[in-house]
Amino acid sequence: MNIDNFRSFLSKTFEGLNEPIEVQWQKSKSSWRGNFLIDDANYSIKAVNFSSKQKHFLFKFDVDGSYELKNDLKKAFSVIPTVEKAAIDFITEINPEAFIFCANDSSSGRKKFYGNFSRKIAKEFKMEYSTEKRQDFEMFILVNSKCDLVELSTFTIPEIFREAISGRI
Repeated sequence: MNIDNFRSFLSKTFEGLNEPIEVQWQKSKSSWRGNFLIDDANYSIKAVNFSSKQKHFLFKFDVDGSYELKNDLKKAFSVIPTVEKAAIDFITEINPEAFIFCANDSSSGRKKFYGNFSRKIAKEFKMEYSTEKRQDFEMFILVNSKCDLVELSTFTIPEIFREAISGRI
């Protein structure tokens, strides 16, 4: 790679960090489902309510049905700001009592991203942040002051663990 190619690569990489891709949303009271395309890869974002009493949303995304991201750095630099913007837009509009990310794989990259992003969201939206780990599964939990922690710990979190164990998350 010559210096001009390297400069071009850096330029596109930094450009991707500042330009989230437009997400096409389908919104309902109990879920938001969105999609965006990068080249031939179809990314899906879902926020699904796991509580009948409060707004306890699980937020997840995948690419072409898999939770493993493609190994293309240019694409990755567009995916991250898109997912961040989607999460912030969702929290701003819905104001959930609980907002949860899950990583159910052995990669550390997704978990680092979720951890860093969860701390950023917690600070920005004045939420409390904690994590729960079980082998390769990690849950990143953000709650606001209105969250019923009994409902969260008794119903929502066990249901998300059941979904993860069954392979549906």
